[in-house]
Amino acid sequence: MKNRTYIALLSVGILVAASAYGSKKVPSLTLTEMTTVWIGLSVGEVYAYRIHLQSNGKGLVAITKKAQEPIVFPIADWDYSKGKIRIQGEPIGSKGKKRAPQLSGEVIGAAMTLIDRGKNWKIRVKLRRESEMLDWLGRLQQAMAPLENEK
Repeated sequence: MKNRTYIALLSVGILVAASAYGSKKVPSLTLTEMTTVWIGLSVGEVYAYRIHLQSNGKGLVAITKKAQEPIVFPIADWDYSKGKIRIQGEPIGSKGKKRAPQLSGEVIGAAMTLIDRGKNWKIRVKLRRESEMLDWLGRLQQAMAPLENEK
């Protein structure tokens, strides 16, 4: 009986600790940490995005699709508060085909998830800070280089 009680209490303790650990809120990035270059792919990996958020509320959004030239949009304004972000691009293109990215979403930890919306479509995009991605890539390349050179 004592063993069962001990096991039951231990199980409850583990569950409580695990749920408390899992419910810890990741701190939001500061405005300064947001003001950088972000890169990422659409969920279907059809589109690549590069977003440069500048401290003056402006910036640039570049979007490309496989084998197509990137399109670069100026950012009219962007704002970020409590983990939520909104980016409004300036329209470019000819009269009948003007387009301006309207992105909104959230930032959890160092990852940003945005929805790019059009009239009858939306694209989900997952982004990370470019400097982090380049750092990761460099470390991976360094780690693999000795083994790749053995061939």
